[in-house]
Amino acid sequence: MKKTTIVALIMSFVLGMAVSGATTAQVQAARENEALAQVVVSKKFDKDGGWQVAQKTKLTKKQKKLFNKAVTADKGVKYTPVAYLGSQVVAGINHCFLCKTDSEDSLTGLAMVYVFEGLDGKAKVYKTKKIKIG
Repeated sequence: MKKTTIVALIMSFVLGMAVSGATTAQVQAARENEALAQVVVSKKFDKDGGWQVAQKTKLTKKQKKLFNKAVTADKGVKYTPVAYLGSQVVAGINHCFLCKTDSEDSLTGLAMVYVFEGLDGKAKVYKTKKIKIG
């Protein structure tokens, strides 16, 4: 059920981009993100551990602000969030973002960035995981 919901949300995002006149490259990128999100959901969020799949993957202003507060350049890698995947309640909240990565050597890729939001409102990245395609 959770996997079906997130896949449907991402597919509607791709269709929306196509209808809105997005460029071919933007639509292709969205399709790649859709395929990737299916893999991410099936491997990470179907496991036990209290993760809740996001009902909407489009980032809210609050999520963008949280991400920007927590993320800094990591050894020359810039992370740009493209989707919010879900959260986990702990002694605070863990958040998972799907991000596009750009590095100084001009390589572009994808990664999952995990952000911990403490009860005191502070946020920090506690894990990043590069996503290998193929």
